[in-house]
Amino acid sequence: MTSDNPDKYFEIRDSIYWDDRYESGQTGWDIGYVSFPIKEYADQISDKEIKILIPGCGNAYEAEYLLQLGFKILQLLISLKRW
Repeated sequence: MTSDNPDKYFEIRDSIYWDDRYESGQTGWDIGYVSFPIKEYADQISDKEIKILIPGCGNAYEAEYLLQLGFKILQLLISLKRW
């Protein structure tokens, strides 16, 4: 870990850090739509009964797309905050 702030490692492991980023819209990982590689892969799956885990589903663009394709969806949000 190369950081000028030795507490940074502990900060990013803290759920409050991630909740604050999500709530303030600082989600650089969120492209605003289902990602093309996942869409392309999902389009090829014929067995709609398989289980697919999307860790950190965030705004759930991929989950919504899979639901539209006929998959059964269970979404999990792990946060101490009640949204």
